[in-house]
Amino acid sequence: MASPLENPTIYTWTVGSVNGLICLYSKIEEPFLWNPTIRKSKKLPTFGDKLRRNCSYYCKYGFGYDEARDDYKVVVVQCISDDGGSYDTVVNIYSLKDDTWRTVDKFQGNFLVNSSGKFANGKLYWALSANVDTFDMCNIISLDLAYETWRRLELPSYGDSNYPLTLGVVGSDLSVLCPCRQVTNSDVWILKDCGVKVSWTKIFTIEHHRDLGEFIFFSPIFSIPLCQSNKGESLLLLPPVIMIYDGSTKQLEAIENEEYFAAEIYVESLIDPVLIADRGHRNLETSQSFSY
Repeated sequence: MASPLENPTIYTWTVGSVNGLICLYSKIEEPFLWNPTIRKSKKLPTFGDKLRRNCSYYCKYGFGYDEARDDYKVVVVQCISDDGGSYDTVVNIYSLKDDTWRTVDKFQGNFLVNSSGKFANGKLYWALSANVDTFDMCNIISLDLAYETWRRLELPSYGDSNYPLTLGVVGSDLSVLCPCRQVTNSDVWILKDCGVKVSWTKIFTIEHHRDLGEFIFFSPIFSIPLCQSNKGESLLLLPPVIMIYDGSTKQLEAIENEEYFAAEIYVESLIDPVLIADRGHRNLETSQSFSY
């Protein structure tokens, strides 16, 4: 299969991009892993009863790289509601190396805000809300892909705000946009996660652009720095436009007139997702044959 985007009638979302592989999903298809450089894609195996579609309040996806196992993993966090109004959360993880899904320990937290987890330094990050019906922010949670363990992070010191944090990635580090100062400005921070210790550094402040309106700065679909130049310019996605933030002049400038609602940084590679999965199957068959 060359491309999972051949059918234009199926609306497809991007989960993330790592080492030349892009993870995509739609409401009617299982997720795909796709390398557009070599035109190879792999449809992930169906996880059937692992995903209880009819009673799902939401599904949140994540895609990242487990360096310890040299493996690529897709995470599906499903919040399940029942008739009584209570909620439960089920976490399923797909391993490309094993080409299988597994259900891991229950997620310990509240409700995830951003639809796709942000991958940085071996971990997937989501914003966390205490209320399923609002975007009130209370914390940030991470999933370590090597150990498959959850962790809550301390927040940057940005003052009191009822608006949600918005997550992104700058280089290899997690970035967070924090609305503050009576919603006239928003600070952008980056995280240096050194194991036990967490350190936040504020890299710049965005003055809100009146013509764009306030909503885009406080919406989970807002995407903060896609990349930064040596001159201190940052490329941002402010739906529905792509913009450049100039750190010296503190000005936002639109660079595209088209409407965009999602964007990812992609780096070309020769990684073949089909080959990795097939190699895993052969290794599994070899180990099983020696076990008899």
